[in-house]
Amino acid sequence: MRLLNFTELSLKEQKELFKIRTSHEISQFCINKKISLKEHLAFIKSLKNDKDKLYLLVLDDEKWLGVISFRGLKSAEVYFGLYKISKQKLGKILMQTMLDTANNLKLKSINAKVLNSNTKALSLYKSFDFKVVLEQDDYKILKRGGGIENLAFKPLRELRVAA
Repeated sequence: MRLLNFTELSLKEQKELFKIRTSHEISQFCINKKISLKEHLAFIKSLKNDKDKLYLLVLDDEKWLGVISFRGLKSAEVYFGLYKISKQKLGKILMQTMLDTANNLKLKSINAKVLNSNTKALSLYKSFDFKVVLEQDDYKILKRGGGIENLAFKPLRELRVAA
């Protein structure tokens, strides 16, 4: 597994990522559903000077598996996001990669804002010991942690991408 910062993506890769991010499969579960290519490219450019956000492409060799992101790195409330790119079942692998990265960043807790319609994500996050701390009409806030030891999560057997 390899992580590639969005700021290191070529223009061609940024455009490919835009196509994936704006596909119905992905955008239906995003808080910000519609973005233009211009906004997408400007956002990635802004990440170069933004120490509060980290957006990473998750790869297995050169195959794109998904995206994990962190927002609020300079605040007490850090939020993560993720989405898979491949058709394979990768939720657990992306979650483990996100938690490992959170540990490396020395985060004490981590939050997620999830649309209520995204039942697969809600179930996945709960299976990784996230608890619902706030419920709104269209989304929930889930949280895990309170101490770095709470974020450490033993690998679920050996998680591997199926060939």
